[in-house]
Amino acid sequence: MNPPRDTSEPPIAKALAHPLRAEILAILQRREASPTEIAQEIGAPLGNVAYHVRQLVSFGLLELVRETPRRGALEHHYRASGSVHVTRAPLTLDDRGREELAEQMRALSERADRIAQESDRRLSRGSRRRGRRCELVMMLADTPPGRG
Repeated sequence: MNPPRDTSEPPIAKALAHPLRAEILAILQRREASPTEIAQEIGAPLGNVAYHVRQLVSFGLLELVRETPRRGALEHHYRASGSVHVTRAPLTLDDRGREELAEQMRALSERADRIAQESDRRLSRGSRRRGRRCELVMMLADTPPGRG
């Protein structure tokens, strides 16, 4: 198994650093929406949502798909770029459950390495397809007190 990679690369680490960004990204994986629509859907202040949408755009994880005139201004509609997939699942686990989940994550990481090796072999045999650079990021972290 390859050693875990440093996730300090801005698009990955910063996108996952704030739960609101992960939630926005998950919504925009499924459909396009404006910050106003997202704020209404999740019950968050529009200013906060708009800020995090701008951050995700700056990381290259969202793209502007259209602009709609609204009351003398333009409403921007976004979607996730490319094939971004983020899953966020707040959980309550006892020690045993946490260790079981950590073990499953290790197993998935090992499986991902095997899939990458199989892909490398196919690509090296002169496949007409080009390889796609991807990054798998998994994180199991304790939620700080007072959150979630």
